[in-house]
Amino acid sequence: MGKKLGKVILGLACTGVAIGAVLTYMKEHPAKSGFKDDFDDFTDEFEDCSCERTYTTIPYDMAKAEIPS
Repeated sequence: MGKKLGKVILGLACTGVAIGAVLTYMKEHPAKSGFKDDFDDFTDEFEDCSCERTYTTIPYDMAKAEIPS
């Protein structure tokens, strides 16, 4: 009788934990209306950027001097 009661209590505890996890997940991550709705108000952030990219050249002599033999 004691083993059976222990199994029932363990089963109920596992079921309660599973239900609690599902409810917590549903509360923290509400259902979205759809995947395509995420891109309706998409604008390109870099479209209006007038920034110019600069590059740095590494002198060949300096690069060769830093390589250990």
